Amino acid sequence: MTAYVTMDAESFFETECMHSAEFDKKRACTEGLDASLDFLDGKNIKSTLFVTEQMLDLCAERLKRAAENGHEIAVHSLKHKLISTYEEYSLVLSSMKEKILKIIGIEPVGYRAPCFSITDEGLRALKDSGFLYDSSVLEVNNTYGSNRVSLASFRKINDSVCEKDGFFEVKPAIAKTVKIPVSGGAYLRLLPWWLMRRVLKRHIRNADSFLFYVHPFELTDKNLTKGYRLNITDWLFVNRGRKKYFEKFVETIDFLEKTGYNFYTVKDYIKKTGESENDG
Repeated sequence: MTAYVTMDAESFFETECMHSAEFDKKRACTEGLDASLDFLDGKNIKSTLFVTEQMLDLCAERLKRAAENGHEIAVHSLKHKLISTYEEYSLVLSSMKEKILKIIGIEPVGYRAPCFSITDEGLRALKDSGFLYDSSVLEVNNTYGSNRVSLASFRKINDSVCEKDGFFEVKPAIAKTVKIPVSGGAYLRLLPWWLMRRVLKRHIRNADSFLFYVHPFELTDKNLTKGYRLNITDWLFVNRGRKKYFEKFVETIDFLEKTGYNFYTVKDYIKKTGESENDG
């Protein structure tokens, strides 16, 4: 059984509902990145960090240390905005690949679209740009337009990973009983924990692979919205559940360990899979 701990390493002011607000870059929530990496390093668990351009600029030294410690640096976006055309994807991918190589010293091979908004044109651009995998297919509809890509032609490797022509898709988990994501993010934060804990643990016991994802702002209990004028829906979205979310993060990782999961970066697992198939 394999597990992948991933983070959408974006700043707080890149969150969708904050795009129209006047933001203070001091509230970028880099402390959420620090706290999660310190915890994972203490357990010798390597994560995959899907970074934006702004987080690269804000946290260059921290991300360098993370890469030196074995964490994977992958691409999230330039400006955390939804894109759709082949040309837009190609520009983002080439720009971020160049910037990560310059700042971190590695060439990224993975990508996650903002809000899981990947398109078929995006997958084509990823392949043409030399990327090994995407992690953007959330097989449930949300307000930002996920679930726009079919994986019917992909070959299943495990419950998280499928492959086609040497290109891999790595998916967040969907609980079969209630048809909602149980892989982290807002779903574990906003919904009642007594319910999600039961659904999550049942899913983990019956799966052979599990991808977890989180955002830095979710891992701090600081008052992030003071001074912002947000409608009640957006205020609840960014505040509800943050007070206890780091505890949920730790509990989920601990339960995966106790259940017998082995942790990999996405890149390491895909390379291991490719080597095993070549040997076979």
